[in-house]
Amino acid sequence: MKKKEKIKKLEKNNKWLKIVIIVLSVLVLIGIGVLATRSIIKKFIVKYEDIDYLIVDNEGTLTGFSEYNVTQKKKVEYKNGARTEDSYKSGDKLISLIEQQEKEVVVIPNTVRNIQKEVFYGIDFIKTLKIDMNINKIEDNMFSATSIEKIILPDSVKTIGVNAFNGSIKLKEVETTAKSKLEKIESGAFSGCSSLKTINLKKIKEVGKNAFYGCNSIKRIYLSKKLEKVGDNAFKYLANNSEIVLENIQIKRLLNGNYTLSKTSIKLDSKAFK
Repeated sequence: MKKKEKIKKLEKNNKWLKIVIIVLSVLVLIGIGVLATRSIIKKFIVKYEDIDYLIVDNEGTLTGFSEYNVTQKKKVEYKNGARTEDSYKSGDKLISLIEQQEKEVVVIPNTVRNIQKEVFYGIDFIKTLKIDMNINKIEDNMFSATSIEKIILPDSVKTIGVNAFNGSIKLKEVETTAKSKLEKIESGAFSGCSSLKTINLKKIKEVGKNAFYGCNSIKRIYLSKKLEKVGDNAFKYLANNSEIVLENIQIKRLLNGNYTLSKTSIKLDSKAFK
């Protein structure tokens, strides 16, 4: 009888020992997971003050951003939101941003000829971007899903491409001058830019479908008699009680299906365009 009791006691102890081992194993795995997650987060969170240079290849194309880690003596590069070390290619040039950091503005100078596709995708460390390049188009998806709050466009830009700023929910302002040649905004260009408040459309000839879909911070948009085409849902879901101001009443026919009557009103005011 005593022997059986001892066996049962040993089995019970072994059972608890197994449970303790399993619990400890789980805790170790969780700890490893937390450390790995912290490492990944640390890898992808980039502060503005960390960025010292623009990386431009030997053909004049902007390919990424970089810091120079003095402590580790390593070159660190950021492309499409990712961070890699010692990734410079032969012939790459570095354009310093150090003087711009106090102003929290990144300026792309006119010495840059092109911007690599989606190089800004997911970038979250630029607040204001000024483009001094002589370009005709902001390419498709170029600034989608970024945290840019303000962008200053050169007068040379005529077209803003498909989904160019799509999903950039922090974008508040698109600045252009009176000499701007901007005349076309393609499909989904600013779709989902829920913080966007200011953009000048007075010279626009064409607005693509869903171009400003869900821009629910825009309270007023001005459309001139130069407007020739408006795509479906281009201005749907603007701010409540928003207003579309027209230079010419004939433009109203282009807006069918592009706004919600209960939330957006149409106003004729030709003086606003002089």
